[in-house]
Amino acid sequence: MFGSQLGKTEALNNVLGYLIHRDPCPILFVQPTLELARAWSKLRLVPMLRDSPALRRLIGDPKSKKTGQEILEKQFPGGQLAIAGANAPGGLAGRPRRAVLGDEVDRWPLSAGTEGDPIGLASKRTSNFWNRIRGWISSPGNEGESRIWELWERSDKRRYWVPCQHCDEPQVLAWKNVHWPAELDDESAAAAAAYVCEHCGAEWDDTERHEAVGVGFWRKERPEVRSIAGFHLSALYSPWLSIRDLVLEWLQAQGNPEALKVFINTRLAELWRDVTLDLELDELVARREDYGPKVPDDVLVVTAGVDVQGDRVEVEVVGWGKRGHSWSLEYHVVHGDPADLLDFDPQDPEADRRLDEILGKRFVREDGAPIGIAATCVDSGGHHTDEVYRFAKRRQRRRVYAIKGKEGEGRPLWPKRASRSSRKNVGRVAVHILGVDSGKAALLHRLNVKDPDKPGYCHFPRRSEYDEEYFAQLTAEVPEPARYVRGVRQARRFKLVHPRNEALDVRVYASAALASLNPNFDRLEANLARAAEDARAALAELEAEELELEDDDGQDDDELEDAPELEDAPPPPADEGPSLADKMETAALRARRRRNGRGPRGRRR
Repeated sequence: MFGSQLGKTEALNNVLGYLIHRDPCPILFVQPTLELARAWSKLRLVPMLRDSPALRRLIGDPKSKKTGQEILEKQFPGGQLAIAGANAPGGLAGRPRRAVLGDEVDRWPLSAGTEGDPIGLASKRTSNFWNRIRGWISSPGNEGESRIWELWERSDKRRYWVPCQHCDEPQVLAWKNVHWPAELDDESAAAAAAYVCEHCGAEWDDTERHEAVGVGFWRKERPEVRSIAGFHLSALYSPWLSIRDLVLEWLQAQGNPEALKVFINTRLAELWRDVTLDLELDELVARREDYGPKVPDDVLVVTAGVDVQGDRVEVEVVGWGKRGHSWSLEYHVVHGDPADLLDFDPQDPEADRRLDEILGKRFVREDGAPIGIAATCVDSGGHHTDEVYRFAKRRQRRRVYAIKGKEGEGRPLWPKRASRSSRKNVGRVAVHILGVDSGKAALLHRLNVKDPDKPGYCHFPRRSEYDEEYFAQLTAEVPEPARYVRGVRQARRFKLVHPRNEALDVRVYASAALASLNPNFDRLEANLARAAEDARAALAELEAEELELEDDDGQDDDELEDAPELEDAPPPPADEGPSLADKMETAALRARRRRNGRGPRGRRR
C-alpha cells in the first residue's frame, strides 16, 4: 500500500520481469480497466521487454505477431503472460495461473460485470498451485470500501523505519512530525517547514531525510503472520518530493475536501473518511460572534450567492480569507416578484433595485480599506430563468454569473468552461454548471472545524437573520450511505433532512463564486493593506477640508450676540451627512487618483 508516484507499478513490473526470467510460469496481470491494460502493455511492458537484454532474449520482439506476441498476451519459454482489465470478467476466468499481479486494486470495480469481486475471480485461478503467488498493490481509497486496506490489515504490516541522523533512534516517518510556522503565508510556511525527530526533536532537512531513508529497514508489526507480506510507504519517503512541496500541497488543500482526499489517499497512503456533520444545531448557534458593521481585516475577498424562489430572492454575502476561513457578512430575504427584481429598466426611477443595490454595496474593513463583492452566482435552474439570464448578461463586468446546480460525486464545484447549449438560452448567456455535491461536502468539512484558529473555520455574526432557522437550513442536507447496484458502488447523494435549504444553496453558490476567482490571497492582502493606508490618509485630508469649510462659513461672535432671539423657533433639520462607507469610498477614490497622477476630478496633472 503505497502513495502515488512511489514506484508501485514499477515494483510489479520488476516482479513480473523476475518471474519471466528466473521462475517462468503462467501469469495474469490485471489493471483497473481493459483500456488501462492496453495502455500499460504498450507504454510500460513493451519498453521493459525491449530494453532488458535477458527478457528480450526470451520473448524476442514484443511487438511481433509472428512470435505469438499480442498486446494482451505474451509468450515466453516455460509460461505465458495474460493481461486483463478488472472490468472484463472474460479475462479473469479461464485457464489456471500460478501468479496473479493486480495494479491499483482500489480503482477496480466492485464487480466484474455480474460475476462478482474481481480479486476473488483472479485469485481462484491460482488455487491449483501449491507455490502460487498473488501480488496486489494500490493507494488506499474510502474507509469501508478500500480493498488494499483490507488486505493490509490481514498482512504482517511491514513499515519502513529510518534512524535519526542526530540521536540514531529509529522511527516511521509520519505526517504529524512535519512542522511549519502557522503564522506565515502558505509559501513562506512551506519554505520553513522541516521534519522533526519524534525522539530528540532535531529538525531534518531534505538531505538528512534522504540519507535516513537510504539506511532504513523494514520491520513487521505482526510477525506472527507468515503467509501474507504487507508493505506501507508514504510520500515522506519519496526522493522526488521535498518537505516544502508536501506542506504547500497540504496547505493549499485546506478547506477543500476533494483536494484533501487526494492528499491523504495518494500522498500519505491513508484511508479517507467521509465527512458527516459532527455538530449539534445549538453548537452552531453558539458559535456566533460579535463583528460588524465593519468587515474583519482578515477578509480578503467578498462573494455572494443568490437563490431565486417564486415570491422572493435570498442572498448571502460571504467574506473569505486565507486557509479557507469564511465570515458570513449579510443575509437578505428580498420579498417581491423576482421578475421585477431581476429584469427592470435601468432608466425607470420606479424600478425595484433592491437586489442590485445589495450586490453593488461597498463594505469597509476595520482597517479602513473598502471592499466590494468580487463575484456573484445567481441560480437559474428554477424560477425566472430568462430573467436571471438577462440580469447576469447585463452585469458580466461585475462577474455576476448565471449558474445551475448538478448533483454528482466527483464533479468539480466550478466548471472548467461555461455552457451555452440550451435551446431556451436565446441570449447565449454563459451558464456555469456547478458540482453542488462537492460544495456541500466542502461546507460540511468546514462546519466540523471547531477551533477558530484551524484552517476552514466558519465565522457567523450575532445578528437576527442568523438564527436557528438559518443554521437548520445550512445543515438541511446530509450524505447518504453508499449504495451498490450489482456490486458496483453508485455515486453518493445528499438527502434532505429539513424542509427548507435556501441557506445551504446560497452558501454553496457563494463558494462557487470564490472558486471562479481562484484568488491570490497574498496579493490581495498586500493590495488591501495599501488601500487601507491610502484611505486613512485621504480620509484625514477630507476631514481637514470639511473642518476648514465649516470655519469659513461661520459667523463672527459679535454678529451672533447682536442677532435677535427667536422664540419657539423649530430646530434646524439634522443633517447626518455621508456615511462612513461613503467617506471611505471617496477617500479611496482620491487616493487612487493621486497614485495615478490625477487630480480630484480625474484629470491628469
